[in-house]
Amino acid sequence: MSSTRCQPLNWMLLPIAAVLLLVVSGLAPGSETLLLYLLTAFLTLAHIHYGVVVVSQLSRHFNIRPFSLRKPTPD
Repeated sequence: MSSTRCQPLNWMLLPIAAVLLLVVSGLAPGSETLLLYLLTAFLTLAHIHYGVVVVSQLSRHFNIRPFSLRKPTPD
């Protein structure tokens, strides 16, 4: 096993905490649903971006084409 460790806190907790504080404090009384929809969209896009970057880096490392049925031609 490697000696690497994960981060204790994820940066995605910051927007969640901000929306939570806005809703609980009463500063955004009528827009709770809108804030939660925006937060959900933002976090979904962040997860998709993370997945694309991981697949791209792994495919570059292993010299493979992701989601392709044809083998790359040797250059």
